[in-house]
Amino acid sequence: MDRLNYLGDTHFVGENTRMFKSIGPIEFTTIYFGSGPVEKYRLSGTTRTAHWQTGQPKTDADYIVCSHIQVVYSGVNITSPDACAQTTYS
Repeated sequence: MDRLNYLGDTHFVGENTRMFKSIGPIEFTTIYFGSGPVEKYRLSGTTRTAHWQTGQPKTDADYIVCSHIQVVYSGVNITSPDACAQTTYS
């Protein structure tokens, strides 16, 4: 929620996934073809927030994580509503 928060150190594991960073949000894009087990569609990782000006860890930060699914096949394009969660450090 604080504009001085920066997601400076992000690591992830996900098949066919790319990470796009910007000053604001970090976006992960994953592309899958065909069907498969649930594990095929899993994306997991860790994020460390930092203070934008100092680069120091910001453990009092909270941030929001959102996800949506888009399915495209035979000219049909279906996008789910965003599912979001707010989290903090414990």
